[in-house]
Amino acid sequence: MAQEFDFLKKEYLLSLIHHLPGMLYRCKNDNFWTMEVISDGCEDLTGFSKKDLVNNATLSYMDLIVLEDRKKVDMIVDEAIQENIPWKVEYRITAKNGNIKWVWEQGLAIKENGKVIALEGFVTDITKNKQKEIKLNKTLSQRNKELLINVTLLNEYKKAVDKSSIVSKTSKEGIITYVNDEFIKISKYSKDELIGSPHSIIRHPDNSKEIFKDMWKTILKKKIWKGVIKNQNKEKEEYYVATTIIPMLNENNEINEFMSIRSNVTDLINKEKKIQQQTTDPLTKLPNRLKLFEELKNENNPALCLFDINRFKEINECYDYSIGDKLLIEVSTIIKNEFKDISKIFRINADKFAILKINHFSDDIFIEKIKEFNKKIKKQTFKVEEYSFNISLTCAISNSTNVYLHSETALEYAKSNDIEYVYYDRCQNLKERHYSNLLWTKKLREGFFEERFDIFLQPIISNNTKETSKYECLIRYIEPNGEIVSPYHFLEVAKKSRLYSNITKVVIDKACKFFENRSDEFSINLTIEDILNPETMHYFIDKILKYKVANRIVLEIVESEGIENFDEVSSFIENMKRHGCKIAIDDFGTGYSNFEYLMRLNVDFIKIDGSLIKNINNDKNAQTVAEIVVDFAKKLGIKTIAEYVHNEVVHQKVKELNIDYSQGYHLGEPKSVKSFKEKD
Repeated sequence: MAQEFDFLKKEYLLSLIHHLPGMLYRCKNDNFWTMEVISDGCEDLTGFSKKDLVNNATLSYMDLIVLEDRKKVDMIVDEAIQENIPWKVEYRITAKNGNIKWVWEQGLAIKENGKVIALEGFVTDITKNKQKEIKLNKTLSQRNKELLINVTLLNEYKKAVDKSSIVSKTSKEGIITYVNDEFIKISKYSKDELIGSPHSIIRHPDNSKEIFKDMWKTILKKKIWKGVIKNQNKEKEEYYVATTIIPMLNENNEINEFMSIRSNVTDLINKEKKIQQQTTDPLTKLPNRLKLFEELKNENNPALCLFDINRFKEINECYDYSIGDKLLIEVSTIIKNEFKDISKIFRINADKFAILKINHFSDDIFIEKIKEFNKKIKKQTFKVEEYSFNISLTCAISNSTNVYLHSETALEYAKSNDIEYVYYDRCQNLKERHYSNLLWTKKLREGFFEERFDIFLQPIISNNTKETSKYECLIRYIEPNGEIVSPYHFLEVAKKSRLYSNITKVVIDKACKFFENRSDEFSINLTIEDILNPETMHYFIDKILKYKVANRIVLEIVESEGIENFDEVSSFIENMKRHGCKIAIDDFGTGYSNFEYLMRLNVDFIKIDGSLIKNINNDKNAQTVAEIVVDFAKKLGIKTIAEYVHNEVVHQKVKELNIDYSQGYHLGEPKSVKSFKEKD
């Protein structure tokens, strides 16, 4: 029975050895590790049979060990033998098929009478685990390298911010805990005076309480707040700072402190005030024509009355200009008092004034008010010094799309026909205009089906290199007879008939497709309707990804629309920037609030409004505004583009003002993409 049990144990042991995932061995302690006994696992491990390795019949096991690893293995085994302990070692072998394998070995020296008679051990394949380990180590090494780079960059950024910005930290309660040298310099307080004080130590009393309510509401929600704040230093000198306040969170996502980064924008704000002066009539203190155009951009359904004083030129000629000026001041005062609740008043030029209806009043109330005012003026006697004057007015009203142009047309018509009052939109041409709108709506719908829309490219020239830097993509309608129609004739109709988004999609598709295999930058115009239309935006993103043009496209946004919808536009810009697009603000330069708005947006280009550029060579006011815009843009690192460059004199003036790019018919008319394809 005992013999049978011993036999079974031997069988079990042999089976266990046979199925081990590796190789058991017994070898001599010589230079070749001459194998005496090897388990069946040697062939799976090395590719060689037991016959090949036993007694070094074909080659020795030492021959399989990669040359660079042999010294390490010898040293570890020799040390273990000397210390009479088992050895554990990882090394590489070259299998019969030429593949390199990683193996793990554990062995022990067998001794008799203190002398090593053999080495016994076990070797197993650890290649997969070792490859994972190597890959992991490489990943960790790369991440550590990236972390080191990021830490280095972070330190450099900190140095740069400290040198160029006004930086402070405050506690959750708003108590100052840190200020940099720039903060100390501009505030003129010492560090000891600032640390431990509330930020109100530099607050100017002119600031609205609402600013700080909004600020605290925002940052306590763990959001970043941006705005322009008026401060005063220790000597009560005022200064303005563009401020960004960032909540700093701890590992539990709780607010630990606040960091404030500011830029001194005092010069820019003072220049904005100067621009405000450019939009104010110095005689009557009323807003001027430039300001009216800005307001018209912000009105959805404006109604406008233009009027002038009949035979005012005779008053100036007979009584001197000083008397005429005083009479204009008297008239402007009466207008302001009469219309202050329902309208905004402007002096256009000389004796011409404008009254812009506020939206929430009906047109009928506005018209009746104009008629009553005209009657009142007729009955009134104006006294200027020792002179008395009775005056009358000629009035024209319009609430059409091109409200100013139509009002002017109606006013000229009324004066030439000696008519006291004309309502443009109720004149005979109303039916003609209505018919034109219906006709264009039909043409637009057919135009999409018949592909009558095409894009034309107008070059934008670098004033530095004199080369074409980019192109603006402009939509055109092609009549069946080949006549090219400007969007001036159909864009407003498209908006009213809800076809405008289709036109935008045509521009997007044709522009992206054309520039797919070109290296040029190109721009397209987007309105607030486009930006707020999810379908249009999805379409745009799909196209720029499909044609891979995101890093070469510039999106032009009309300035006034951006101001009205700041949050939506700001979010849109950040999203487009993530895709690699660039942003331009179009028609810039006629508003007062524009500069603060721009400082809060991440834009690449400012397109200076054509109304400034076209007269820049002989209009000092236009030149002054342009200079301020350019100076402002350069300080913010924004490139400038002059529109409406229609002759060489204007182009030279634009270059003198250091405007970066020029665009206009003088430099290149819009041309069909087909002409570009023919040249290519």
